[in-house]
Order: sequence, then C-alpha cells, then structure tokens
Amino acid sequence: MAGRRLGLIGYGPVAQRVGTVAAALGMRVLFHTPTPRTTAEGDARWAPLAEVLGSADCLSFHSPAHRHVVTLQDLRLIPDDAFVVVTTLALPMAESDLHTWQSGRAGRVVLDSCAAHAVGDAVRKVPGIDVHDLYAARTTESMKRAETQLVENLVAALHA
Repeated sequence: MAGRRLGLIGYGPVAQRVGTVAAALGMRVLFHTPTPRTTAEGDARWAPLAEVLGSADCLSFHSPAHRHVVTLQDLRLIPDDAFVVVTTLALPMAESDLHTWQSGRAGRVVLDSCAAHAVGDAVRKVPGIDVHDLYAARTTESMKRAETQLVENLVAALHA
C-alpha cells in the first residue's frame, strides 16, 4: 500500500482512524469535507473534492447519513481501477448514478450492510460491486451518539 493514495470523503472519527492506519502503511492520505480544514503536519490533508476523487487509488466514503455527496459527474473523476469502499448510512450518491458509473469501470466497489440496505438487485448484480454483511460504522462513538440521540428523542416526545 506504500506510495498509494487514499481519498476519504468525510473526516469524522472513523475516517480519521482509517487515515491514521493508511498513513502507517505508507499511504498518502487526502480527505474532503465541505469546509476546508487544517491538520497537523504528517496527518491527512484536506483537498477539494475533485482532487480527492481524481487522485485516489483507494477511496473510502465516511459522509453524513442519508445524504448524496457526489453526483455521476463526480464519480466519473475517480480512476477506472480505484478501489472504493462505502460505509455510510445509505448510499452517498443516487443509486442510478452508482449503477451507471460502476457499469463502465474495472475497479471494485464494496458496500457494507448499512450502505447497501435499500440498494436494489439491479445494482447488487453490477459486476465489481460487492455487498458485505458487515456494519463498518458501528464504533463505540457511534453507538454512544445513537444512544444519546434516542434518549433525547424520547425526552422530547414525552414533553411534547
């Protein structure tokens, strides 16, 4: 993996950990968030979306839940042989865009169970798309956030 470039779309706690591991393996790590961020020397570097997509050997999506953050035009910037991992809650692009884009490329796309939850059979059968039964976003932090949100929702409902 040394010398290859990892692109991260989103840069929350999970993406930061992925970036740390990738850097330890000798990868160059770029990330994109809607707002530019500065990071410490040696950490992943923020870059515009087109740069992250267009230069990635490997690309990992860690974007907000149920939000399309890339379009078909954006997907077409990704190198044909790039390896793409999607671990978001729902797809970060329109299902039809994923189908069209992946149908014309050689690289592989891996979807975890959350990303693939509502994906139809037509997309699941596209060559190069692999769906796994794993739930990559289940971290201690994400479980605590979900528990906190559940309690807040219950309290709000009881006081409504």
